[in-house]
Amino acid sequence: MTYKQIKLAIQAVLQNHAMIKKVVFNTPNEWIFREENPEFPLCCFSMNAGVLEPGYKTFDLQIWFLDRAGVDGEFEVDVVSDQLEIANDIAGLLKQSWVNDWLIEGDFIFEVLLEKFEDFLAGVKISATLKTVNN
Repeated sequence: MTYKQIKLAIQAVLQNHAMIKKVVFNTPNEWIFREENPEFPLCCFSMNAGVLEPGYKTFDLQIWFLDRAGVDGEFEVDVVSDQLEIANDIAGLLKQSWVNDWLIEGDFIFEVLLEKFEDFLAGVKISATLKTVNN
């Protein structure tokens, strides 16, 4: 699969989740300064690194699930809980190698995000290595 094909396939998986309002192919730091009135919950993803090996390409996939946590962070625990469940759903869908033309090597690793971005956002970042056949 090409970089573009993988991007479009992952974007389709993310956009089909009922709890995600907007999907952005960019890191949150890049995106956050471009949107004036963003929709939440939001999902950002990137594939900015990888490895080329004989017969295969691997991509370092990172996906952020973010939502507003209140001005004083009063909803941080609830937001993180909800975003982690969404991330778990997406990880399960992306691991289905019989549906997708790739393999997720190893497990998804997650990181809780608190007070990391502007606009009082909280959420979860997941990352994994996606491997595909190099045509």
